[in-house]
Amino acid sequence: MKKMLMFIGVLTVAAVFTGCYKHLPKEAAEPVEVKDVALDMASPSKDETDLIVIAHVKKRLTQEPYTFIVSIDGKEMKETVKGVRETESNVVEERGEGTHYTLAKRFRLKPGSYEISLKSEDGHYARNKRELTGGRVYTVIFDPIYGPTKFGRPKNFREGVIGYSAYFEVGNYLKE
Repeated sequence: MKKMLMFIGVLTVAAVFTGCYKHLPKEAAEPVEVKDVALDMASPSKDETDLIVIAHVKKRLTQEPYTFIVSIDGKEMKETVKGVRETESNVVEERGEGTHYTLAKRFRLKPGSYEISLKSEDGHYARNKRELTGGRVYTVIFDPIYGPTKFGRPKNFREGVIGYSAYFEVGNYLKE
């Protein structure tokens, strides 16, 4: 009797999982088509939309490249950028000598609702979900949030990145 109940239980669980598998939404089954295009590309047609992703971070002085992972609805694009030695900065938290890394990528995709996220090599993560309409250019900016203040000193890039904040702009932020 126990074996029979066990067999029926296994069949029930298998049937439930099979039912869940069959009812996946169409969007989840189809991968997003994302094209990497030049930053100075002409505006897209009404059937497409452009998304410009901008991210930056400043680290202690080093020669090592830095890796950002941009994800659009789960499709990941890994970008490794070289740093530039910098001593002056307009951002208060980034004043001082260090290596500044900047990512600027432009992607072309179909109009629709997308979840755009950025993951850094340090393991920090930020995301933004937006509806993108055809024939337009959108910009998402990921700004670093630097470590906590210590001993009354203001936040500084030397304390490390503790996260990113995401800002969404309509239009080509690089040209404005």
